[in-house]
Amino acid sequence: PIAARSSAPSANFLDFYAGVMMGLNEIKAEGISVKMNVIDMADYDNFDAMLADNPLENYDFVIGNFNVDNIGGAADYCDQYHVPLVSPLDQKIEQQTYEHPYLINVPVSTSTQIRNTIQSVEYSASQDNVVVIYEAGGESGSYFTSLCSMLDSLAVPYKKLSYDISGGRGVQGSIQNLL
Repeated sequence: PIAARSSAPSANFLDFYAGVMMGLNEIKAEGISVKMNVIDMADYDNFDAMLADNPLENYDFVIGNFNVDNIGGAADYCDQYHVPLVSPLDQKIEQQTYEHPYLINVPVSTSTQIRNTIQSVEYSASQDNVVVIYEAGGESGSYFTSLCSMLDSLAVPYKKLSYDISGGRGVQGSIQNLL
């Protein structure tokens, strides 16, 4: 909801809109024709009222600022009409992507990024070494913890290498030794 007609439009959603416009300008510069329709949800009491004025079934795709609390109705609607719905703002909707074939969550959650990265590596326990390199103090961070947990759950043996920022230039020898 941009709330463009109000005295205090949403700065966050205006920024989102500006980012979309920058992307569209790049696409247009490549010679691709694009027609965009902006629907300000702040102009409507609810999703059904918006659909009464703006049926989405004839769109190639919809980019929406939906979150985990309000994505259900939009995803159901887009599934019914086979219209891809791109939700770029709330990674917590990932579970709904398994239930809605036309729902695309961008970017995917950190856990999905980690899982996909690990699964994309052609790993052979007899020939390869996996080394997790991290900055000293980073071992308590959620990304590091999630990465190690995922490696453990997939039974991928790995070694850890910690370095501090001042010693980062000399870390090459340590990496070579671990590999």
